[in-house]
Amino acid sequence: MYLVVNKSGSQIPVYRDNGKNERIGTIFNNEYYTITDSNPWYGTATGIMFRNSSGNFVGGLIVHWGWGDDPPTNQDPIHLHPITTATIGGVTHRVLNVRRDTNYRNPNGTIHSRVIRAGERVAIRNNTTGQTHKDHLLFYYLWDANLGVWQTPTSQGYGFVNMGFNGSPGGSSVSTASVYGS
Repeated sequence: MYLVVNKSGSQIPVYRDNGKNERIGTIFNNEYYTITDSNPWYGTATGIMFRNSSGNFVGGLIVHWGWGDDPPTNQDPIHLHPITTATIGGVTHRVLNVRRDTNYRNPNGTIHSRVIRAGERVAIRNNTTGQTHKDHLLFYYLWDANLGVWQTPTSQGYGFVNMGFNGSPGGSSVSTASVYGS
């Protein structure tokens, strides 16, 4: 599973099936969503999870039949749009801001007791999401503003930050998600 952002400048329609029989939503420009399966319908659609107009994180399909009416394909991985970069332990990480207090999950999927505070930052290497919690982004470090240092989020060395797509307050655009880049 991979977290991407629509940087096409256009809206992408989302359907329930690859026959375009029922449109269930729209991915707007600068909106994040998760690719769950890049080829579920023999190359005619991409399986995704997205925040719908009711504020729920749900599944759908981006249909691409190759008939000239295909949606834009500019699905940029989130790590290509960081706020900045940081070299931690000799490895370059992409840094994202935290907009509001948010929780994160341990590698086993349980919610960690620490809350990442608004104004702190997380460091990622790629755009991998959780297998079970597809609206949570893999991260390796968090910036502790009080101590002025990067810290590992768990004893396993990584965690999954809640992007804030599901429920309220929340959002899935660069300007409303709990964690965001440029």
